[in-house]
Amino acid sequence: DVIDQNSKNEFRRRSRLPYFTTEEIKEIKGSSDFFGLNHYSSYIASKRKIFTNTKVMIPPICETDLMVELRRDPSWNTSKENSYNVPTGLRGVLNFIKNNYNNPPVFITENGFADDGRLDDYDRIDYYQGFLSELLKSIYEDKCNVMGYTIWSLIDDFEWAHGYTIKFGITHVNFKHPERKRIAKASTYYFKYLIKERELPKILPRKLKFQNKVFKRKRSPIRKVYIIRRKEHSNWQ
Repeated sequence: DVIDQNSKNEFRRRSRLPYFTTEEIKEIKGSSDFFGLNHYSSYIASKRKIFTNTKVMIPPICETDLMVELRRDPSWNTSKENSYNVPTGLRGVLNFIKNNYNNPPVFITENGFADDGRLDDYDRIDYYQGFLSELLKSIYEDKCNVMGYTIWSLIDDFEWAHGYTIKFGITHVNFKHPERKRIAKASTYYFKYLIKERELPKILPRKLKFQNKVFKRKRSPIRKVYIIRRKEHSNWQ
């Protein structure tokens, strides 16, 4: 109803979130194979006042539709795109899905940290260490039904809202070079260890020794790396 009213305030002929018919509800009920979750960050939300009887144009933003104001804790570390490093938020979301949707299979389809493209991307390593730690707690302590996890991104890419100004990749891409040469960042070696050893590193050095290896593009770029949970492996640290 809120989105419907907001759509009217925006002078739209119909709601941005159309109503489902009874037949459509019956058709889609129970039809999903898994719950796909994109998760980057968290905010502190508080109730905001909504003016429903005004004809003033209101931008279609999530704060307006959810009737909340978003803010952050000053202690949170922030990324280049003002996304905050709050690992506990992922565990909270997974438990919310578990408790409210009968614990469906969940595939975390995106999770990542943006910076300026530096090779010694230790803030990104800290981000992934925290989020993966909370993810494992969700699986093994809270019994959330997580079937897989995907980082964003394997290589630096073009972001819809920011273009090439922010970097999500664990591999640097030189977009000015005709061959789009790539260089492994410190986070590449973090994931190399993680995938090989199947456990989180117990110590994260701020100065990680690694070679700046250059990769030439030979095929279409892959932008994600998958870490699939396997039930027989429950000894992750």
